[in-house]
Amino acid sequence: MKTLLDTQTISAVGTSYSPTFQAGASESGINAVEAQQNVTDASGTTPTLDTTVQYSFDGGATWHDTTAFAQTAIVSEETISPAQIAPLYRLKYVVGGTSPVFTFTTALFAH
Repeated sequence: MKTLLDTQTISAVGTSYSPTFQAGASESGINAVEAQQNVTDASGTTPTLDTTVQYSFDGGATWHDTTAFAQTAIVSEETISPAQIAPLYRLKYVVGGTSPVFTFTTALFAH
């Protein structure tokens, strides 16, 4: 298991990216990837959090969206299975609303 985004509090509107995780096609025996997001706090006026798993086949020069978590505005937990097995992954997260604050962790599992 690789945690892509350690527990953190985000309190700014905008788009950000996690560090890159190397797995998938370059790893022997990898045939499935799962991502789990655990939102432990959500506040603000109409806060929204959109998290998308992205992948790259060219060393991170080009990133493609694969699978997104459901948009959340509340404390929640969700597991998704990205459709693409690739050498590199990262998370794209977009925070919206007025004075939004989210505390969450997202982990990637390769097996």
